[in-house]
Amino acid sequence: MATPPFSVVCRFLENWKHASARLPPGMSELAASFGVFRLDGAVDYVHEEPKISSWWRHSSGDHQREQLEYTGQCLITGGQGPIARLHQPRIVGVNGLRPTGGVLVSFNHDAFASYGKQQGGNAPVCPDEAYQYCAALNHLLSSRRNRALAADATTVFWTEEPSSAVDVVRRIFDPRAGGEDETSQLESDSMLEALIAGGHPLHFGDPNSKLYIVGFSPNSGRISVRFWHVDSLSNLATSIRQHFNDLAIGHAGREAAFPSVRDLLRETAGRSTQIPANLSGPLIRSIFNGLPYPKALLDALLRRITCDRKVNYVRAAMIKAYLNRNARLGVSSLLTPIDTEVDARRPETAYQLGRYFAVMEKLHEDAFWDGLKE
Repeated sequence: MATPPFSVVCRFLENWKHASARLPPGMSELAASFGVFRLDGAVDYVHEEPKISSWWRHSSGDHQREQLEYTGQCLITGGQGPIARLHQPRIVGVNGLRPTGGVLVSFNHDAFASYGKQQGGNAPVCPDEAYQYCAALNHLLSSRRNRALAADATTVFWTEEPSSAVDVVRRIFDPRAGGEDETSQLESDSMLEALIAGGHPLHFGDPNSKLYIVGFSPNSGRISVRFWHVDSLSNLATSIRQHFNDLAIGHAGREAAFPSVRDLLRETAGRSTQIPANLSGPLIRSIFNGLPYPKALLDALLRRITCDRKVNYVRAAMIKAYLNRNARLGVSSLLTPIDTEVDARRPETAYQLGRYFAVMEKLHEDAFWDGLKE
């Protein structure tokens, strides 16, 4: 094969003396494992070289088995070529999926097929392109920096160019998802604070560069796409800023200033496993597209409040955000936005009565619990 990395590995193996080879101390357990080569100073492994990986797939027999008997137009490149029967490798890392992985494209029953096409012919993609998108998704799903969990939806996100926007997006989904140390978390919070204050963090890079977000959920051996979002980093900054401005409400210093998607969804159910499956997708779309928050989210919050009689900071912030956003978008009758703090000067009778009943409810609650303790 006419590629320098392959030639270097071949020369190494030709001159390698297996009998005299010794592993460094403490690495004897690797003797029974497989290994890969990477040339000194290189970033990629030798087997990842495009010519080498393409040759291997074409010569191993998998390539022929994965093709149908005809050529067609690839949905990814637009070019003509052989069509992959199966899209391989299988995708792993989606929460709740079987360990062997799953597939995004699958037509294994006649009811799913059209115009007499079989399997991958219903979604024509050439073998090389199918391999590339599957491998890319597996890489993103294995990266703690590019992956987060929103209820039952496994979410991955990436940018067109290297950007710290990925860290901010992960912070919005779940600050605990990346396994960062305290310093890294503070850096993410600082970037988020600068963004909410109206700036465009320098580490974000080109404001016109694209951000991609996709959410997956398991469905037997298949993978369902729950949501898909593409936008510029500039629009991303605007959407995030508006979202946290809508959520802003007075709170104690020990409470998180920027509740994550995980925090918001967690307040809708007694346990994380009980979060309604229809909430994560609409909530994420409303955040990144500037749409009204889903009515189902408000209903779920009110049910939990009725059930456990608790109105904490995150729940109050979400209710305030729901009402204010709907008012701003003209889909509610609320005339005056709700402030982040109590405004004793507001003249509306309903607002003042609400304050009065809140005080009465708090007095009643304190007296009730004090009586139980006695």
